[in-house]
Amino acid sequence: GLVPEDAVSVMVGKKLEVPPAAGLSQELVVAQQLSAVHFGVVYKIRELERFQLQYTAPWPLHMIITPEASTVYNTAFHLQLQLQYARHELLQLHTQCFTAGCLERKVRQNVLKLNVKGLRWPKVEHLRHDILHFLSSFEGWLRDRLHCTAVPKLRKALGSARGFQGVLEAHARFLEDVAYRAMAESPQLWRSIVGRVKEVLDLVVQFSRSCRSLLEADELPMAVRSTAALVARCNSELATVDQRFHSCLDGLLTILTSAVRLEPDSGLAELIVRVDFNGFYRTVDF
Repeated sequence: GLVPEDAVSVMVGKKLEVPPAAGLSQELVVAQQLSAVHFGVVYKIRELERFQLQYTAPWPLHMIITPEASTVYNTAFHLQLQLQYARHELLQLHTQCFTAGCLERKVRQNVLKLNVKGLRWPKVEHLRHDILHFLSSFEGWLRDRLHCTAVPKLRKALGSARGFQGVLEAHARFLEDVAYRAMAESPQLWRSIVGRVKEVLDLVVQFSRSCRSLLEADELPMAVRSTAALVARCNSELATVDQRFHSCLDGLLTILTSAVRLEPDSGLAELIVRVDFNGFYRTVDF
């Protein structure tokens, strides 16, 4: 990864041990711990930014891995952690809620007597699939830009560096690549893209909470009328998620298309192809 594996600790009031040889990325390990232990605490995806990677570098590496460099690494880590957390939640929902119509069957059993119109289950699963496709496409593109572009560039620069000053300069250029340059032409453009992506991640948290509320209601001794009210509220929330997701995605694709028109050879053209392959969401001409 971007930080030495044996020096990673995650801090949020207490220390969570992340085994470096578990065969999983550190982001996924932490995301699974959060999902299993701290579900219900994360109401906004930005709450995960409370986690910090802390690394005390030995001499003379402390002149390279400075607090400023750690801030850049943490920013990159936060986005990958948030993506892993959101994608894991959607995959867990498929296992717990949508397999064999589990969620549909449980709720319909509770609201059948009142003939309340339940959720449109195919549409809810289609929405989950749409969001999951976007997250997987964006996460794969981001990892490629960091690990297949920025990291090899750093190794090449270190191989030709002369002296310690050359190493410092190579690492400084790598920090710029990690911060934005490997992904976009300017930090302002990258912040705009990340802002849209985090809006989608917040919608994932809301989507998961609504679906799990229905399952939790089924486990509680609630009256049929109360369950019907809960279904109606979740209907409204999921309809809002659907609308806001496609609105965020339209805005993001507009930003990407405009950027690609100015810089046709940028890596953002590849992102558009991955996200909207064969017009998965809409047809974009650039």
